[in-house]
Amino acid sequence: MATKLPLLTRKSIKEYEPKLQECLDKLGQAIGGTWTFDADFPALYEAVSADYKSRLGEIVYGSYMVAFTENVVKLAEDEMTKEAIEEAAPNKKIVFQLGPVADDATERNHDIHFNDGNINIIVPVESFWCNVDYVGRYIEKRL
Repeated sequence: MATKLPLLTRKSIKEYEPKLQECLDKLGQAIGGTWTFDADFPALYEAVSADYKSRLGEIVYGSYMVAFTENVVKLAEDEMTKEAIEEAAPNKKIVFQLGPVADDATERNHDIHFNDGNINIIVPVESFWCNVDYVGRYIEKRL
């Protein structure tokens, strides 16, 4: 049975939806197309520390996606990088998930992978909301 998120968590997600849309729009302007985002908030809620449970919108949309967008938009100013991202992520979808980072990850607190035409942001639960500013900064190493 899926976890029903508590009111404060749902309100946090709702409050930060405009920030998410702003990020997706910026990615569309920088790379092209209409971008989407997916996160399993009930799974995140179950896995993260109690300190973060009511702030998932702020953390995922307002921190991870903002940092990812800023870093990727800056890198996409280079035409070759922009084209490489377009080719690696034809679905124009970002998937946020908890999981281990690869052994070759540039950052131990998060990783980026291109899977099935999507960009996956992978964060170990023990590093949730750590060094968020670097998310996406080294995406070129995955292209």
